[in-house]
Amino acid sequence: MTLRFPLLASIAILTAACASAGGTSRATSCTLTATDSVHLKGGPVYRDCAVSQRVQLVDRSARPDFKPDVSLSFRDACYSAEIEFVVDETGTPEVEDARVVHSNNPAFATAAIEAVSRWRYRPALLNGVPVRQITREKFGLAAVVVTAPAGQTPRPPVRAPVC
Repeated sequence: MTLRFPLLASIAILTAACASAGGTSRATSCTLTATDSVHLKGGPVYRDCAVSQRVQLVDRSARPDFKPDVSLSFRDACYSAEIEFVVDETGTPEVEDARVVHSNNPAFATAAIEAVSRWRYRPALLNGVPVRQITREKFGLAAVVVTAPAGQTPRPPVRAPVC
């Protein structure tokens, strides 16, 4: 008898920064958009290119609590999500108005938002004063199912899936 076990091949958590250049393009990229208005209910908010010092991730030990589909048709899969949210003046993520910028799996995006809620940041500063900043985080997960005879420990695949 052969058993199927899910094996998480890799978890990559990357931070993204606002790409901005000098001059006019910088001013344009720092302008709040209509989608940013949801963040204004908590008070003034800034994009990372409009602050003196951007938020800095201090603790990201919480990982998305996500269980990939391990049905018989499952082989390997790649999950991704990019989440936009505000980090407040104390360094706490405000996830109640978090926005999924991109995801290929809604359940993975939800798990990513839950993980972000437990992260801690050093707050953004504007002229030495802590301020609320809109930030984004990218999440990726590659999952592989390997087969192993009953009673044996499955071995990791030679290569992780290409995501």
